[in-house]
Amino acid sequence: MRVLGAPDLRTTLDVGDVDALVERLRPPAARADPFVVVVPAAAAATAARTVSLGRAGAPGAVGVVHASTLPPLALDVVGDLLAGMQDELSAPELLVVTEAVERSVVAGAALSTVTRLAEPTPSMAQHLRSWWPTSRFVVTTHPTPQIAVVVQGEPRGLRLPDTGADLDVWCTAGDEPTRAVAADVVARLGEREPVEVERPDASRVRWATSRCTELVAVPHDLSLVVRTALDAAVECRSCGAPVAWDACRFCHARRPDAIDRIDALTAGDRLDAIDLTDQTLDSTDDRAAAGLPAGAA
Repeated sequence: MRVLGAPDLRTTLDVGDVDALVERLRPPAARADPFVVVVPAAAAATAARTVSLGRAGAPGAVGVVHASTLPPLALDVVGDLLAGMQDELSAPELLVVTEAVERSVVAGAALSTVTRLAEPTPSMAQHLRSWWPTSRFVVTTHPTPQIAVVVQGEPRGLRLPDTGADLDVWCTAGDEPTRAVAADVVARLGEREPVEVERPDASRVRWATSRCTELVAVPHDLSLVVRTALDAAVECRSCGAPVAWDACRFCHARRPDAIDRIDALTAGDRLDAIDLTDQTLDSTDDRAAAGLPAGAA
């Protein structure tokens, strides 16, 4: 798990290593500001327990877990980019930016088989096609989960977003059969040469095969993504953190405009009740004027 926050905390730890987190939180400066832990969604429960125990061992520490749905390579790349922003942004700001950056990436892989792929879920036809040794697939998880079958070198039905921005691309090395397919996808994403990196250890589990080439594309200039995300956030009335959700992730206070919406809805309900009462009285008077019993329809 990657820890974002004060300089004493900036590190990568095993997701269940409570002692290491407590040791990092021991200096008072490390507890002066909140911290964010970024982990794969599958490890979120373990990370939440680690953070809870870490906070118990370091009174005053405040931290939250961000459960990322990004596949391994994308999570590594985005994590490195976020780590480079820590001198300019606070941990609460980084949490808002993390979700915004994740929404802006294109992430997926070229695979030789989808037989054991859990997410996205392959169709029966795609399962059957996986039995052919020459089969190839393009799978994306972000921004849209999809599986496209490669036919005559063409990923049929593959939908890639038109971001309107230059994209930096990373892809993994080591699997030649799927590399050509990934290169075709990279060419569709822009003109920049991809950065080739080693495949993360978690990739084989995520894609349920070692016969894959993983790729991720991130906007070259993230400043617009960062600025847009932070401008849309609202300052928490309780702790001052930027809030992009209905409640603050750090102190759990309701977002100010969410409270205003609730108050407006409550007031609207009261007005509706008053209007309904007026209508009931009017209809009763009308029935009486017509000589009908008060309860008659």
